[in-house]
Amino acid sequence: MSNSCWTVRKWSCYRQSVRTNNDCEGWHRRINGKAGRSNLQYNAETVRRQIQLVFEHILSRHNRTVYRELDGRMQDLWTSFDDGKISASAFLKSIWAMYRPI
Repeated sequence: MSNSCWTVRKWSCYRQSVRTNNDCEGWHRRINGKAGRSNLQYNAETVRRQIQLVFEHILSRHNRTVYRELDGRMQDLWTSFDDGKISASAFLKSIWAMYRPI
């Protein structure tokens, strides 16, 4: 699984807290909802300001408490797996148990 253009680090979501594009989808939904009743130029300026704040580490993504807790548990599982304390099978079963439908 090697490629000169796309390294594993670039496409793998291993140990990443954001593993989906849900942030982008939510942002697009909000912009589309506002587009009919507000000025798109204002929205474009807002995005520029937000990007600058993110690069300056002043603005970060908002995580609900339940997802912060899930991410913390997942980080603990990754550490246990990396340290050899649990097997790949146990790791995957634990992740499944955290996210399975109830």
